[in-house]
Amino acid sequence: MSFPVLDNLADGDLIHQRFVLVTGTISSLNELNESASPYITVDTLSFPSQTFPISPETGAWKALVHLQPGPQTISFTLNGNASATLVVSNVSYLPLLHIAPLHLAIMVAKDSPQWMDCPPDKAASPSHRDLAAAIKKMRMWAYMCQAYTAEEMRKNGFGRRRSVSARFRLEEEWAQDTLSIADEEPTWRVTAKVHTIKSEYTTAQIRNSNLAQQNPRAGNKDGLYNYFHQAIGRYAGPFQVFKGESEGPVIAGLILDSHYDPAHDLITGHAALGGTGGEHGKVHLGMFGSHTHWAWPRFVEEMVPCLLDATRVTARSGVGNDNGECGTYWEACCIGQGAALHEVGHAFGLPHQSSGIMSRGYVEWNRSFVAKESYSARLKTPGRLSMPAKTSNHWHLADMLHLAIHPLFALPGDKPRTSTKAAISMQPLRDRVVIKSERGIALVTWTRNGRLVREEDMRARGLLDFVLKLDEVHKDFDETDAKREDKETPVKIGLTVTAGDGAQKTIEDFWEYTSEALVTLPGCEFVVKKKSVMSGGPEGSWGVWRWAVLLTKLGKKGQVIRAKKLQIQRGAWFDGVYVHYEDGTREIMGAKTTAHGGEMQLGGGTTWLSIGEDETIKSLKIRAGEYGFVNEVKFVKGEVAGAVPNGMEELKPDEGEKIIGFYGKHQHDNGYCPTLEFGILTIPAGAELPKEAYEIPALRNTDGGSAVTQAGGNGEAQGNDEKDEEDDGYISDGDEMEE
Repeated sequence: MSFPVLDNLADGDLIHQRFVLVTGTISSLNELNESASPYITVDTLSFPSQTFPISPETGAWKALVHLQPGPQTISFTLNGNASATLVVSNVSYLPLLHIAPLHLAIMVAKDSPQWMDCPPDKAASPSHRDLAAAIKKMRMWAYMCQAYTAEEMRKNGFGRRRSVSARFRLEEEWAQDTLSIADEEPTWRVTAKVHTIKSEYTTAQIRNSNLAQQNPRAGNKDGLYNYFHQAIGRYAGPFQVFKGESEGPVIAGLILDSHYDPAHDLITGHAALGGTGGEHGKVHLGMFGSHTHWAWPRFVEEMVPCLLDATRVTARSGVGNDNGECGTYWEACCIGQGAALHEVGHAFGLPHQSSGIMSRGYVEWNRSFVAKESYSARLKTPGRLSMPAKTSNHWHLADMLHLAIHPLFALPGDKPRTSTKAAISMQPLRDRVVIKSERGIALVTWTRNGRLVREEDMRARGLLDFVLKLDEVHKDFDETDAKREDKETPVKIGLTVTAGDGAQKTIEDFWEYTSEALVTLPGCEFVVKKKSVMSGGPEGSWGVWRWAVLLTKLGKKGQVIRAKKLQIQRGAWFDGVYVHYEDGTREIMGAKTTAHGGEMQLGGGTTWLSIGEDETIKSLKIRAGEYGFVNEVKFVKGEVAGAVPNGMEELKPDEGEKIIGFYGKHQHDNGYCPTLEFGILTIPAGAELPKEAYEIPALRNTDGGSAVTQAGGNGEAQGNDEKDEEDDGYISDGDEMEE
């Protein structure tokens, strides 16, 4: 006789979330031939019985199992045969009420009809389209996400026992539960709370096409994000942020009044955005529209049917086909639920990744919950009776490393959490690149022209530093490039290093980065070495501006003129530096012009640093921000530099060398040009630069690499020595978000 076999649950396991995603098989496939639709029944004392399908090909199955606080017994029965039952005892659910929760909120227009888009076959009654339905669906989605994330973390080793895994907590309350349609009468349980918050804007304003994220002509694609933050601020309650608090709430937000406009084939009232903003810039919001909500389950009993429903979405359905990937009902459910979790990922501080949830891997959301699959309109593939071993629907290792130290994912006994991460140091040399992190090297990822080539999980090696030998990297990519069909497209090799705390550093063009690591000098036995901190931020639509500035310059008569002070400009981010020389001229460390040719004026507040005749800059301390830009640069004089603050990286010359200047890279946009890279230039301590060095392009700030030389090169007068720049640069309201 065949029995259920469990992969990830055992007697005595301790769970910290209300639902656990259990996976398993059956001991023998022979009996499956006797059942056209084999299934597993899950019984607990705290929740109605639930059934889940078994793959008739492999015997694999997945079940979303409800737990009540305290110890309990769970039964798994094959095909309703009481003789084929597996009983798991003493499984304990312990809610962690001391951990801050993820909040759920629905924003409703002030004159909202409180109806969501719905295909005709589901629109006959309000049960799938009114506000009550939206609340049920959001609650069910939240528990699916919680269970899924906990299982992802568990199977990747983020926990102290088999089933104790890092996961987020939901804000819950004692209320009438809605998670099972089989409850015979109103049943009260501790269940997820969904806040309904009213916007001050009308339905028409929310559905304005100028706010629609998918409208290529929209002029205010961030508008709905601001609307939601405004509604959160007025609602206050648990969303209120008090001055001095280090962190605000994390909120998953649904826009109820999204609507598909068939006349323009446009989904209005929808924007998928996540990040940080709102009051004091500390409210973390992941926001999404309700345009796929009709496809989401309301109850546990609807989860499997919703993820297997192959009903086609057509022009007569009256709903939007988001990104062309919602051609069937089950695919609409995947895109909607997965994209919503993607935005919550941004609210947790996660960037986009090369694969997984943060890279649209949620198109296979169903494969984490069901053991078989229906016809796919996206792929034009027939249904399958079993699932592949791998799926694109996963949390990337870098994401899990980040979440494992996030305050909302703490486990009992963990040390107090902080969002600050340790720096990753990269030092390119003649034949190698040395990479270091005090939190250890966890993952190395290579891309070719932005597409993932390979990833190496290095956690088991326990390395705080490692070396990439350039000849070995050349060999690896020369061999794989020889097999490429498209050999005419220029190849850009990218490298991303992930540390043990989830911190990441990305080199967009590895060969460019290593080739610029040294500057040779005519007639000299020594070279100029370069060390930098790179933020990993985007290069922007206008490219980048590369620069170098020396702490000395040549006068008109060939005499060496030294820098006497630095004018450091910093606002929301680090803006740049003006170097003031003894002859009254100055040079800018940063972009000299905007992308449209206007003169760059560094904004933010000003800090002055004088450099005496016998003084030198000994080191830099640099903080690179989570959202891709350098936030802070400290110039250190004197022999005693002091401790390096957590989250900052220190750049120092090698032993026997000195700093002679600085170099970097800025995003070159029209207006504020944030810093992507900042570093030091060094030579042997007893050496001096030859006069020819002052004309080497790699040691000057001229055209930023655009081949159009701007007026006022290295050493040309650009302004009054003593004039303090106006604060006319970038002004941030604290909003940082991603799609």
